[in-house]
Amino acid sequence: TERWLYQNCQSNGQLVHFRVRNGGHTWPGSELPGMVTSLDFHASTVIWQFFDHQSLPGLSVLSDNTKNLELSAYPNPADDELTLSFKEHGTYHISLFTMTGSKMYETSVSQRLAQIKLDNFRPGMYKLLIKSDSKYASLKFVKL
Repeated sequence: TERWLYQNCQSNGQLVHFRVRNGGHTWPGSELPGMVTSLDFHASTVIWQFFDHQSLPGLSVLSDNTKNLELSAYPNPADDELTLSFKEHGTYHISLFTMTGSKMYETSVSQRLAQIKLDNFRPGMYKLLIKSDSKYASLKFVKL
């Protein structure tokens, strides 16, 4: 696998280009029986890391997704407080968004249990994005 980095692009942007030699027509990092796939890197992780460092104005929509981060969120729907229970000890960066992509809350925790007070949030659907090292999860919940 070859990687090229172009920096100082227009609007202080950057371009990262990967060229996978002999990787076939598959998604790098995924093991598919009977298919030729490059395991030099995991494409989904690389893309996530790239966009994680970008700041985009306007709307953004996050889909439910998990990459090796095991947790539960309850109750859902929630009224006054949402509890996050993590399977492993670690430091977790938590961001809460409206469904139109506006960031409403952000914190970091180092416990296996975290509570998010919802008293000041309007009723509706929200999105949580939780990150820890190269692990992440995103999920929706309803505020009553």
